[in-house]
Amino acid sequence: MRKTKKRRGRGEGSIYQRESDGRWVGSVVVGYNAEGKPRRKVVYGDTKEEAQRLLNELLQKVQAGDADRGDGLLSGKLDWWLNCNVKARVDPATYALHKQRIEQYILPKLGHYAIAALSEYLIRNWYDEMEKEGRSPDLRNKCGQLLRRCLDKCVSDGDIKTNPTRKLCLPRVTAEEMHPLDTEQARAFLAVAGRHRLAALWLLALDSGMRQGEILALTWADVDFANGVVSVTKSVRTGDKGAARVKEVKTKASRRRIRVTRQTLDALAARRKQSRGPLVFATSARAAHRGQPRYMNKANLTKSFRLLLRKAGLPKLRFHDLRHTHATFALQATKNIKAVSSRLGHADVRVTLNTYAHYLPLMEEEYVSAMETLLETPPAPPADAPQQETGNVLD
Repeated sequence: MRKTKKRRGRGEGSIYQRESDGRWVGSVVVGYNAEGKPRRKVVYGDTKEEAQRLLNELLQKVQAGDADRGDGLLSGKLDWWLNCNVKARVDPATYALHKQRIEQYILPKLGHYAIAALSEYLIRNWYDEMEKEGRSPDLRNKCGQLLRRCLDKCVSDGDIKTNPTRKLCLPRVTAEEMHPLDTEQARAFLAVAGRHRLAALWLLALDSGMRQGEILALTWADVDFANGVVSVTKSVRTGDKGAARVKEVKTKASRRRIRVTRQTLDALAARRKQSRGPLVFATSARAAHRGQPRYMNKANLTKSFRLLLRKAGLPKLRFHDLRHTHATFALQATKNIKAVSSRLGHADVRVTLNTYAHYLPLMEEEYVSAMETLLETPPAPPADAPQQETGNVLD
């Protein structure tokens, strides 16, 4: 009876002996090109067993997504890096933002180059072109970081020897200037905001220093009226296509309990009487009552904030400047910078110092005054020092 040859299963690749030199070849499909034709990777061995071993290793890489790394062009490498290395580790909104920046700003200028052909000259010209097009330093910096991280991965995987972006400085980002309210401005703002339908929100923002997303994610379960504490555990973020998404706060330091004033608790209690849903600040009471909590739109909230500023005769500010206002008031009221840093949810006290150090003139004045007092006061003699003798002293 004739022995039939066993056919290899789908996705297991193939092994055959090459007639030209007798070597064994293992082949497997790792993807398809734009025309729908299969792209293959091959391994070679002097024996069938060696070729089988190398093919098994290649199959493991294919199953892990590590074998299909594009066609050598930057466009293919960026697509592979973003989907196989980044997507599973970041928030969907962050992934969508990375993808949008790659497709809109990197691929049109550099995507058609092979990664081995990328040079300092090409990348520097790309930076210059983005600047001429009026792209902000922050956007140019973020796009440069994406390209650098992708090419770092290519270097670690052996696709290229060096990363040309490492020889260039990323576009410098100038920190956006903050504009905290002073005492008189804060009073003027609260006088107008106190009559607004979201009076509790504006008061809470100034009193707690919470971020906008943290405030919008608050539920009544997070407000401890008995102890005067608000718990921060979640944050509202704008996801893909502008949809609101709620996630746990990013860092351990951001998860915190903030003690608030009696005035803020009273404002929250008044709002609680009118609320029917779990959210403290829902966009629609009717929707919340139907068991469908709807989070406020950040853009609409910013519009309301700007309208209140105009009514109070104040300059145009960002919502985040309410957080800066709280931070400057807190730092000027206490010398415990660590406590203020924890209240703000900063992971490192150095972030607080670097951000707000130049808003602490009162602390500098206290330091100078204390040093002047110290230097002007003559040192007291030690208790056990010998008393100076009076009269003539013979040598």
